[in-house]
Amino acid sequence: MPKAGAYNAASKWTYDEESLLKKFYPRYGGHYVARLLGRSVIAVRVHAGRMEIAAATKRWTEADVNRLKQQFSTMPNAKLARSFGRDVENMLAKARTLGLRAGPERWSPVELAYLRSVYGTMPVKEIAERLKRPRGSILILAQQHGLARKRTRMTKAIERTIMKQIGRVPLTEIAATVRIGKERILQIARANGYRPEPRWRPDCWTPAEDAFLRKHYPTMRAMDIAKHLGRSAQSIQYRTRKLGIPATAAYTAREVHWTAHDESMVRKLYGRIPMNELSKRLGRTEKAIQGRAGLLGLSLRTANKALPQLWTTAEDEELRRLYKSQLTNHEIARKLGRPYGSVCHRAQQFGLKKERPERVEWTAEEDRQLRKLHKTFAPTEIAKRLGRKHHVVRARLYKLGILVRRTAKPPIWTTKEDRLLAKLYGRHPVAEIAERLGRSMNAVKSRAARKGVAKRPRSAVADKPASKPNRRRS
Repeated sequence: MPKAGAYNAASKWTYDEESLLKKFYPRYGGHYVARLLGRSVIAVRVHAGRMEIAAATKRWTEADVNRLKQQFSTMPNAKLARSFGRDVENMLAKARTLGLRAGPERWSPVELAYLRSVYGTMPVKEIAERLKRPRGSILILAQQHGLARKRTRMTKAIERTIMKQIGRVPLTEIAATVRIGKERILQIARANGYRPEPRWRPDCWTPAEDAFLRKHYPTMRAMDIAKHLGRSAQSIQYRTRKLGIPATAAYTAREVHWTAHDESMVRKLYGRIPMNELSKRLGRTEKAIQGRAGLLGLSLRTANKALPQLWTTAEDEELRRLYKSQLTNHEIARKLGRPYGSVCHRAQQFGLKKERPERVEWTAEEDRQLRKLHKTFAPTEIAKRLGRKHHVVRARLYKLGILVRRTAKPPIWTTKEDRLLAKLYGRHPVAEIAERLGRSMNAVKSRAARKGVAKRPRSAVADKPASKPNRRRS
């Protein structure tokens, strides 16, 4: 039995995947094949239905149900499922239908002995991590067995050890060494005169930073000072206001005032071209442009609604390059991040046209394969096998007369057809039944489902009467 998850799935079903589906689906079911191929259970079941592969259903006997009720809360799920010869998901589904719930895993004698030896000398959290159990479960079991936390008797040697290691070794290591809690260690250390050294917070300003700020703020930009000190520009401005450091006239004179031309450019281009390009045109920062747009009553939402975003030179070049490839307009629109209609309109302005691929004529060999595959597979699967488009295969089927276009409402099913369907369904392929009845495969499947005709294995005896379908799902 191969290891689950050994194969990677692709969007299309390969020949190897279909061979694995034929081999393992009737034996182990959809959940196992889904884990093996890395696909969803629904995808596996749908493809198995298209290939007409029936999953072997193993009924639950009364003895199996009784054993499941007795052992479900005492044995691990994987081990119990193996004893039944079933999948774990199948067993859990049956347990849910019976209203069974898995209780907490029982404590083994080894775990209980370990708990007795370390409880009281080790933190409960650490015991829970080592035993991989909840903290509350450990406390409840300790209470049931009368276990009490052992209080370590304080001695001069323990105090000397604490005072020697405090401040140098982490409290967790000290607690593990002397077997005392962290809070009690700090109480003993403070009683013996220990005082932790004050630490500077990350947001506290040092005297050296204040001196650098007083020296360079009148001549340097706040952004440059922020990069030098490793702080934000807002933090620099707040600190200068708090210290009362004014900016010199030479620094404030460097501010470029907004002209009428700049404001008209902002009104015209804001929200229609990328912000970095607008910043290069105006020679200003993006934050300065956003602030000025806010004063002018502009926003990206209103700008985008008012006028469409202009095409840049780089986007035009990218559009010409992508149009030469075999990508569709929808794919080009997703790559450029623009609407589909905008891409079509821009291509029409430049007179761009897609080069249609050369038409590949159908050969006699392909027509022979098409007639052969149509008896077993749907047009979508035939298109994958022949390497053609789905609509091309369907058009060829109509042209060869294999498929007939429906011009009127399909005829009503007769009693004779229903009797023949009940006799053949499950013993012969659906395509063969559809051809014999002169109906489509979907019509045959729908009628069989409506009449409650159950599929039987291919190896069933032809003259054996059809049994009543079992709708019970295990």
